[in-house]
Amino acid sequence: LVKNSITDFEKQYHHRLQLSKDNKTYQINLSDFKQLGSDQTIEAKDLTAVVFSFESREGKTIQLDGSLSQVAFTKQEGNPAAIEIQTGEINVYPNPVSGNRFMAQIKSPIQTQVTLRLTDAASGKVLFNREIALSKGTNNVPVQWNSGVAMSIVLLTADGNGIRIQPKKLVIQP
Repeated sequence: LVKNSITDFEKQYHHRLQLSKDNKTYQINLSDFKQLGSDQTIEAKDLTAVVFSFESREGKTIQLDGSLSQVAFTKQEGNPAAIEIQTGEINVYPNPVSGNRFMAQIKSPIQTQVTLRLTDAASGKVLFNREIALSKGTNNVPVQWNSGVAMSIVLLTADGNGIRIQPKKLVIQP
């Protein structure tokens, strides 16, 4: 974990995790990350970046065939098996989007609250941000924002407790 005020990378917060060849779910609590030679932990408000690195046991360069997937951050602590995350999906029509509105169709396996956010991929500017209630099943959500956007690519995300929805990429045409 990277804290902005620390310029020596070796003094950043680290956690070593022994990985296996099997697909597994791992949970690492924020309090597990320590500074080298210290028991000091990082506070979430001080976190500016997350860096994943892989090292072999022998310290030699090796061919690595693997990936990280479905990385998520939560305020919940405890056993990862006890934290059940449901998956949903977003479809958008029309795509490409002409103007400043479209319909998002969100399929949710549970009834929950999510934050629906539209972000310009190039600048990171949030164009639309709204809390919505999802019912179990298909939810049609009209999305409209005020600011005019030149031709760009944007990401539509929906984040909530207990649900992970794959972001959707859209093309916006003026």
